Amino acid sequence: DQLNPLLDSLRTKDLNGVEKWMNNDHWQTFLQLLQIEFRNPQISMNPLSPINIQEQLSEWSCPQCTYLNIITHQQCDMCSSEKK
Repeated sequence: DQLNPLLDSLRTKDLNGVEKWMNNDHWQTFLQLLQIEFRNPQISMNPLSPINIQEQLSEWSCPQCTYLNIITHQQCDMCSSEKK
């Protein structure tokens, strides 16, 4: 039930409705859970921040866990191993 207003806004491409939903307590709780789960300062919880597509396409594989990381990150986003 809590997602219905968001889904309706997405279906109708109503950006104001999406932004309004993002200001409610449910979205804030979800963001807090993500921050607790990932505890990574490099993860931006700002959904409106620009994403550099070229940066996302450049990756390096972690020697410890093999996760593919964004090239500019100096530590693995999964296991925090240093980039080599």
